[in-house]
Amino acid sequence: MLATTWVGVLGTVVLLSSIVAGGAAAQPASCAKPAHLPAGSRDSKHRLLLTAREGDAIAINFDDSRSRQAYPILLSANAGQLLPSDFGSSSGLQAGAGDYYISRDGQHRISVNTGDQMRALLIPINPHVLQLCVIVQPNADGGVEPGRYKGTILIAHNGNQELLSVPIELTFRASHWTGIEIALVAVLLGLLVKVLSEAAARQRQEKTGAMRALKSYASELSFPVTLILAAIAGWFVFDQMYAGNPIWGSSGGDITKLFAVCFVAQMSSNQGIDVIRNMAGGAFSSPPPATANAG
Repeated sequence: MLATTWVGVLGTVVLLSSIVAGGAAAQPASCAKPAHLPAGSRDSKHRLLLTAREGDAIAINFDDSRSRQAYPILLSANAGQLLPSDFGSSSGLQAGAGDYYISRDGQHRISVNTGDQMRALLIPINPHVLQLCVIVQPNADGGVEPGRYKGTILIAHNGNQELLSVPIELTFRASHWTGIEIALVAVLLGLLVKVLSEAAARQRQEKTGAMRALKSYASELSFPVTLILAAIAGWFVFDQMYAGNPIWGSSGGDITKLFAVCFVAQMSSNQGIDVIRNMAGGAFSSPPPATANAG
């Protein structure tokens, strides 16, 4: 029965953690097919100007997924119209990173249009509308580390005429299985310390052997309650610290904090048992020892 209870508790932690960790990752999208543009020309009075809707930005939350994602936004061509020569030539429209990279810091960065990890495509829709489509393949070119990567996509014409800058932000989180493993180890160690502490106290109180004290403690109804509270505490901490942080794992302190809080949570879950005992009128406590009649 003891082994079954442990298996049930661990299964509960894994199940709850998996449900919580299945956050809202980026939804799949695709780039538009390029349209055929009619031939034409622009004079100096009708220079090409590009605008985006106010507040438009590229924001992709990958969660712990590393699958390919595309993010398209529409841009308007004002004054002069778009021409076939604006696309596919070195003297036409070009998209790239405004500061050379989309970066988390000086050591973690993503290049644009120089590898397979991120591509910024300009696709004609009609003579006055084009699509900026950013394609990110996180696992390409050595992969990416968890974190928040920020930068801008700069669109230029003729190689040096800057037309538009669009903010971009990518967020990556470490695998939820990593978080679950850390939480499970911390919960198990915390439970082990608590159970051994309770058994040691009972051994001193009853002046009995270590194994007998341990079996005595495990035979009480308060023991499965302790395991259930441990599962709930572990899930709650995981929910708050992993699911609540879209870039969990970007710092080594994230793992340390998750482990420490899950471990300490087991030490404080006795308070929950005390509440249950009070509400149940002591039903989970050992019966008081029998007293001899005075007569």
